[in-house]
Amino acid sequence: MISLLNISKHYSKNLVLNDISFDIETGKATCLLGKNGAGKTTTVNIISGLLEQNEGHVYIDNQEISQTTYDYRRKFGYVFEEHMLIDKLTAKEYITLIAEMYDIPKNEYDIRIKSLLNFFELPDDNSKYIESYSLGMKVKTSLAAAMVNKPNYLILDEPFNGLDIISVNNLLSLLKNFIKQNGTIFITSHNLDLVSDLCDTFYVLDKGKIKTKLNKQDYSSKEELKNKVKNILIKENSVENINW
Repeated sequence: MISLLNISKHYSKNLVLNDISFDIETGKATCLLGKNGAGKTTTVNIISGLLEQNEGHVYIDNQEISQTTYDYRRKFGYVFEEHMLIDKLTAKEYITLIAEMYDIPKNEYDIRIKSLLNFFELPDDNSKYIESYSLGMKVKTSLAAAMVNKPNYLILDEPFNGLDIISVNNLLSLLKNFIKQNGTIFITSHNLDLVSDLCDTFYVLDKGKIKTKLNKQDYSSKEELKNKVKNILIKENSVENINW
């Protein structure tokens, strides 16, 4: 389980996260919902060890972690909103590099990489560098790299951005299967439609604060859940105030 306790983060006078606390349960998918600029990516970066919080604590499997803690990262796969790819490598070369960083034996990662390239419909050769890929192909490369080490945890920051509808459906199927294998997912999104069938628990983040926790089983329909989130986040603006 991942636990965040009283996490705050600020840049100078700009308070990005304001004393947030929540748990990500093992074997389930948990979603952090919020509008652009709510603090979702900052939360992901703190959990991932890329960013140090100003106050609070992060625990993973009862171990407190920080930017200088490394062992726990072998259990994780990450997809960041700004993809950390190497432009002058191909997808196959990049994923191979990630596998080698995890010290996965070559006879194991060769098979694993081939299956991931096939699933995500990425080129199985070295003819084109990542710099020439479309946004969707870059997202798929990041996703494949996140899964090459057979992680226990997946941390996914807006993973559907740039994917076509077929790729979205394929990814959702893959993530549901990952949960069935007792994997744990923490996913951020501003699109409830895409994550409502996948996730069990939703935390709504607005202006750096957790507004509420929603459990899917407490709602009779997806529409009821969406309306609850809408009532929390959406401020009605009148188009009549716009001067055309």
